[in-house]
Amino acid sequence: MRAAPPDPRRRALLLGGLALLPAPALRAREPSGALARILAVGQLRAGVWFDNPPWGMLDMWGAPDGFEVALLRRLAAALSVRLDLVGLEPENRLPALELGRVDMLGAGIPYDPSVLGRLALARPHGWLAAVMAAREGEAPAGFEALRGRRVAVPAGALLAEVTARAVPAGTEVLFLSDPWQCLAAVAERDADGAAVQDAVLRQHLLDHPESPLREAFVIRRWRIALALPRGEPDFLHFVNGFLRVEEAAGGLAELHRIYFRGAETGIGATP
Repeated sequence: MRAAPPDPRRRALLLGGLALLPAPALRAREPSGALARILAVGQLRAGVWFDNPPWGMLDMWGAPDGFEVALLRRLAAALSVRLDLVGLEPENRLPALELGRVDMLGAGIPYDPSVLGRLALARPHGWLAAVMAAREGEAPAGFEALRGRRVAVPAGALLAEVTARAVPAGTEVLFLSDPWQCLAAVAERDADGAAVQDAVLRQHLLDHPESPLREAFVIRRWRIALALPRGEPDFLHFVNGFLRVEEAAGGLAELHRIYFRGAETGIGATP
């Protein structure tokens, strides 16, 4: 999905909002820190995990796509800067932000204790629900029912850590490269369950109506946000203002319709 052409009036409105903050350091209209650098060089560097559909992925031509990729393109257009997308694996995302290799992170950063404290999270723009997928008629009622069985998880993802901690002793955890392989392992009886995002399972069932897979139970729900470096109040304020404008204008709802194919998102429930 292409970003809309830059709107100078919209950008001026968002930047002008910096003057409305009560903190003395933010009363000047001229932005500072990371936001000033991004505007000066005309480049926004965003780290994205491209094996995390529908938040971040590659389309059939190998081009970046996904909900947060589209959202980042709109953010870059609001800033009137070029967007450079940097592919990162889950374990490299936080270090890349902390070391300054990227200006921000996209593709499914959750409000979770494992990441809070290391970065600043923008206003949440949706929810991520993790579910256990299993074959129809063989669905476990909960983690205890998986004792002594095999569970496939996407390697490197927070979901893999959560699932590995939750399964009972004697459960074999299979770390596979992406959620689609996890679903395939269950369909081919190489695993008894697959921990994946509900959107991934829903897309699988839409693409393969004959699939034997079904949702067994919900593992956990997280709020999802774009991530920025700590100590960058101007940048965080701009991103939060951008998200509020997108929500008020229906932009977030439009992207959810495109990438979640009508699924409930709970946008209005986020603060």
